[in-house]
Amino acid sequence: MFVRPKLYCYHDFDTNLLIKKASGVDAGKLSYNDYVQLGKGFDILTNKNVFKLNWDKLKIEIMNVETKLNGINKFK
Repeated sequence: MFVRPKLYCYHDFDTNLLIKKASGVDAGKLSYNDYVQLGKGFDILTNKNVFKLNWDKLKIEIMNVETKLNGINKFK
């Protein structure tokens, strides 16, 4: 299922592997059904890790934030 550039999933019959790519989020957290739903125009919620600089403590913190992937807009 090819949703858009840098967001796709397909089955490689030579190696018998499911190849998943997702720019901006962890592709391992998405299932094949998630790609199908995105291709049908539905939105998917997933999580990704974001680095945040805490100036008070002078530390870099890793935060897990919820991210929405927009499905294909059929009317464009």
